[in-house]
Amino acid sequence: MSTAAEWIAAAPAVEPMTDQRYLDLWDETRQAVIHDPAYLPDIFHYMFGYIGARAKTPGLDDDGWAAALLEIAALRAKDGIPMNERGERL
Repeated sequence: MSTAAEWIAAAPAVEPMTDQRYLDLWDETRQAVIHDPAYLPDIFHYMFGYIGARAKTPGLDDDGWAAALLEIAALRAKDGIPMNERGERL
């Protein structure tokens, strides 16, 4: 079984997602948040793991964005200040 970091490193280059596809996915996930109580905990663990693997893999977080996002998420968990009110650039 491969790790998330190995999968990320081995993933082939693909075209960026279109704006329309992003909006479609956004709408679908917002509906899941409303209608599925298990959705948020499930997706949180998956995305946190992905971002963590990216932050820890050499060459995949050269600008430090993934690491900064994890740090900000931890601050949010500790102090309760919403992430969009921190005044920090992600």
